[in-house]
Amino acid sequence: MRFTYELPEGQQLNQGIAVSLAVSPDSSQFVYGTTEGLYLRSVDALDARLIAGTDKNSVQPFFSPDGQWIGYWSASDQKLKKVAVSGGAPVVLCDTGSQVMGASWDSENTIVYSAVLSGVMRVSSGGGTPESLIKGSAANLKDGLPIAPQMLPEGKTLLFTNILDSNPVNWFEELKQRVSSK
Repeated sequence: MRFTYELPEGQQLNQGIAVSLAVSPDSSQFVYGTTEGLYLRSVDALDARLIAGTDKNSVQPFFSPDGQWIGYWSASDQKLKKVAVSGGAPVVLCDTGSQVMGASWDSENTIVYSAVLSGVMRVSSGGGTPESLIKGSAANLKDGLPIAPQMLPEGKTLLFTNILDSNPVNWFEELKQRVSSK
């Protein structure tokens, strides 16, 4: 499938290091982050709708495996949240404590995400206390910062990108400036 979508006049995608787009598992919908909040659009509809309860700091969207939920990170309160595609109030899943750099929801109803100060974490899609899977921190990039985690379909293998930098202090300072300017 291929199609073109132009943002309506006045809409702008979120800028910076945050991911602004996610496609549902069945490819029938997509969600994107704007300076107003998250918008959801079905590929067979002409218009996208603003998802109630999201704001300009709602970023890193991702879908549940069944496509019925959208997960995202709220930079406003540093919490991982989910909201039903059909509507309703967002549900807080956990406090992340720092910038999230990617998240995904696996078929076992577990969400894995990368927090800049913690590494790769895991939390139930029903919420709860996050569990550390891989340690890492932007404060010490010589050992790497794992980002963009995805659990592979068989549920046992975690795929992620590891950022290495010879001068982690500069990278982390730039990251903090980008996040604080939002």
